[in-house]
Amino acid sequence: MMLSKLDPATLNVFEAARNRAQKLAGEHLNRWMFHEKKADYTKIASALMDNTRWLAHGQMIGYQAAQELELIVDYLPPDNATWRAYWQLYCHQRLAIKDDQKLFESDYVSLCM
Repeated sequence: MMLSKLDPATLNVFEAARNRAQKLAGEHLNRWMFHEKKADYTKIASALMDNTRWLAHGQMIGYQAAQELELIVDYLPPDNATWRAYWQLYCHQRLAIKDDQKLFESDYVSLCM
């Protein structure tokens, strides 16, 4: 019923965006995570696009769920020095970003905009 109220052109734009995101996710998984290991990266990309399980783009995926999806992850316990450094960085970034800002990150810089 809700779909019948949408303009077909708008629906087409949304479907194209979804398909493009899924294709890009699969390409990145294949190129970066699974470049040394065989995996069904298209199945994984599809699973990550499941909006009934992952309600928002920024939703955290725990290491158990990542392993269930067959992603390659390393678990670091909270008392691990590397984990604590990441957590400290995350907390500093959360404090630095205001409500109307976004954080853009690369391999050498983080920018608040």
